[in-house]
Amino acid sequence: MTFRSSWIAQQAAGQTAYLSRLEHLPRRCWSHAYGMATTSTIPAAQAIELTGLIAAATGGIASRVLAKNSGGSLTLFAFAAGEGLSEHTTPFDALVLTLDGALTLTISGQSMNAVPGTIVRLPANIPHAVDAAVASRMLLIMLRGTD
Repeated sequence: MTFRSSWIAQQAAGQTAYLSRLEHLPRRCWSHAYGMATTSTIPAAQAIELTGLIAAATGGIASRVLAKNSGGSLTLFAFAAGEGLSEHTTPFDALVLTLDGALTLTISGQSMNAVPGTIVRLPANIPHAVDAAVASRMLLIMLRGTD
């Protein structure tokens, strides 16, 4: 099993995956099968602090899928300082909610800083990248659907 296919299998199982820098991951890493029931790695009907669901990454990137279904997914990411997601596109909109640290998001060549408590929409089919100059955590909300 390759490193990337292992990461995909871990994500499908809802496990936390530890990565060094992500480089142009195949689209299948960002999308899941349509028509499935909601799967979740968190308990129902409980208030849970998001930052407690994923440990700060040391020397890489950690991710944890919290929930996914045919409408989208929620994934927590923890980045060590200097890590990030290289430029890529997705066929649907996504939202990045910065939980702690500081992220630089580059969308279609335009960079912006995202600090804790801010949310940024990543439009479908537009190149975007994420860089963490300091240790940071974010919630990625993938939105699938048609208007």
